[in-house]
Amino acid sequence: MKNLLLLVAAISLIGTACTWVKVEEDAQDIVVGTEANVRGCERLSETNVQVADKVGPVNRSRDKVAQELLNLGRNEALRMGADTIVPTSEPNEGRQSFAMYRCQ
Repeated sequence: MKNLLLLVAAISLIGTACTWVKVEEDAQDIVVGTEANVRGCERLSETNVQVADKVGPVNRSRDKVAQELLNLGRNEALRMGADTIVPTSEPNEGRQSFAMYRCQ
């Protein structure tokens, strides 16, 4: 039983260090801007993205969760034809919103 608990704990800790959401190749050029950066740009849409912020009872790294949310935001912008995203909320419980713009 002790070995089983150690195995479960080890798997949980390994899972918290992994980045599961990757930026699609074409989405790597999506700019992450601010409201000041998008003056004169066409606002296309807003997206809400979500990732797991816990693996079982273990909280995942805030930095990893934030990076995955940003990756999802970029991937969504690519699908919508946007070239710039602006966070409209802070990461919270594995969720974040982004406004998507076409600036070029």
